[in-house]
Amino acid sequence: KLDFTTLQIAGLNKKNVGLLKAYGKTGKAPAQFIEVMACEGGCISGPSAHTSIDTGKKIFATELAKR
Repeated sequence: KLDFTTLQIAGLNKKNVGLLKAYGKTGKAPAQFIEVMACEGGCISGPSAHTSIDTGKKIFATELAKR
């Protein structure tokens, strides 16, 4: 069993980029593993999903229709 703390950063805005820079500069992060996602809330097609643009659009339209 691996035992380490994690942190998720979603969205590459000024605040989050500043946090990452501070963690890198000081070497002091609140977690041992940091997941950085460029999209706020993650990617439309899901994490690590490599889909075509057309498939992504269909997934987006389907999820939007649910709301």
